[in-house]
Amino acid sequence: MKAQSKYRRFVVGIFFLFMLLHQSDKLLIGPLTTPIMKEFAINRAQMGLVTSGALLIPIASANVIATVYDITLPEVRSTALSVQYLIESSGAALAPGMAGLIADRTSLGSAFLLICVSTWILCGIFFGLVAWLVPADIKTLRAQMAERAARARNAQVQSG
Repeated sequence: MKAQSKYRRFVVGIFFLFMLLHQSDKLLIGPLTTPIMKEFAINRAQMGLVTSGALLIPIASANVIATVYDITLPEVRSTALSVQYLIESSGAALAPGMAGLIADRTSLGSAFLLICVSTWILCGIFFGLVAWLVPADIKTLRAQMAERAARARNAQVQSG
């Protein structure tokens, strides 16, 4: 049972890391629209495409939350979700500072490029790992829940 617990923590940790990385690039675009347009010499229509892309980024978030629920015991789901949101918000808080540090050493364009590309590469790797690991966790959780249901039925039959 301890091996399963460590494995679950590993999978949930990957999800949380994904959410942290996800927030760091998503929240950079909004407040820096004008500098982005100047740095990359793009017009409003092109910036609209960038912003539209940024609006599509959170689509994965619901799947991450659903998967966390699929691999987490019911009594700890709210805790898992709270930790996930904490890490997600930490990514949002760290993003502007990371962009500033990188931009001071290179340029704003390089900062955006480095943060966005590296976070999406890491997220792709983490999603690949999770896609490979989660099905076994779902089966394990379902087996545990079936075992609990059987024990509850037996206890009800014996007492009833």
